[in-house]
Amino acid sequence: MLLSRCFARWALAAGAGLVMQAGIAAPAQVSVTLVQPAQFTDAGYSHRTATPAELERLQQALQGALQPLAERRLPAGDQLQVEVLDVDLAGELQMLRWPTGGELRVMREITWPRITLRYRLLHEGREVSSGEQRLSDLNYLAGRPPGGDSERYDPERRLMQRWFEQTFGPASAAH
Repeated sequence: MLLSRCFARWALAAGAGLVMQAGIAAPAQVSVTLVQPAQFTDAGYSHRTATPAELERLQQALQGALQPLAERRLPAGDQLQVEVLDVDLAGELQMLRWPTGGELRVMREITWPRITLRYRLLHEGREVSSGEQRLSDLNYLAGRPPGGDSERYDPERRLMQRWFEQTFGPASAAH
């Protein structure tokens, strides 16, 4: 039994070494960085000033929106670096008139999401594409179920996904 476990570990290690020697690259990777988030127009989902926890959730939501697309549509080994320079979340905060107070994010047609970003796409360590863009979605409420139980930052996630598709295309292409 001990011998078979040792052999299994050796075979697994040897297989991993062969994969690395064969040059099989890891899937494309995405990094999203919030640059000076204290200066963002409106990044606090439920507070006027975004809390560190809200900023972390926002960063994870934006990266989570892009990573699956990058893995499917960019060549293996590519790196997409996105710096978010400004965020104005969909909706606006309104004070509640309850004894407990608090604020609630209200979505309206005139409070669409806006994101300003800078990006770099690297292939084998070389920059193949870069730019800075201002994104907005005036129709962010279209297709959203009324009073729907959507995910926090859903309009911003969809905005980033649409930007990715418009910038890098729907199909994988060799560089």
